Amino acid sequence: MQTTNGVVMGPTPVGRPVGYALEAVMPLAMTDAGVPAPGGIPIPVLSMLADGSPVIRVTTKAPHGLAPNQQIAVEGTVDPRASGMFSVSPLTATLFSYGCYDWIPAGSMLSPETMITLVVTA
Repeated sequence: MQTTNGVVMGPTPVGRPVGYALEAVMPLAMTDAGVPAPGGIPIPVLSMLADGSPVIRVTTKAPHGLAPNQQIAVEGTVDPRASGMFSVSPLTATLFSYGCYDWIPAGSMLSPETMITLVVTA
């Protein structure tokens, strides 16, 4: 893609990372107490909003400590297209976004069953 000023813009990665096979990697993490936490480290979520695009913005209850392109596992969302494995883009200490595979109608994606975990592989 090229802007009207002639600047070439590269594609922005969204969704599942290229070459990442979900079934091939078993998440493994340790809790703060040193106990194994299969499935990853839970990220406490305050809100989870879709804005009518493929981008979901997540506000956390405490600083999340995520770095760009870290992997999260999302499940139990109102719209199943907002669930899966994604790379994150941290925006503030308590706000991050991730890109889905499809456009999601605007609204809250948070349900009582929603769980987001930081994926850490051994």
